[in-house]
Amino acid sequence: METRLFIKEYNSFYKENKEKLKSLCIHLESYTINIVTLEEKEILVEWSILGWTIISVAGKTNGLKKKTYESLETLLKHVSLAFDEQWIGNLLKKLLKYEKRNRILNYVR
Repeated sequence: METRLFIKEYNSFYKENKEKLKSLCIHLESYTINIVTLEEKEILVEWSILGWTIISVAGKTNGLKKKTYESLETLLKHVSLAFDEQWIGNLLKKLLKYEKRNRILNYVR
């Protein structure tokens, strides 16, 4: 049952966003989708019966709030009004700022 829902959600997202993406790779065992944008930015999202969660952006996991959204589209709309380079760039800046702050705090201790 869960696998069917995951595939349905994936297919719906793909149909609506395929022109904005370079590739989508689905992993049924872990219910994850690896999204690669036209700008070669990589986003890993995970699905559960509760909804969608961002796992990493460009391999970075630090600073991500593990909030779950009802649909993949809702997740992307909540973070930005458009799934574009600016959204990914802003998220990467936040991740880097978070990492730098943690490095400084760890150095001071």
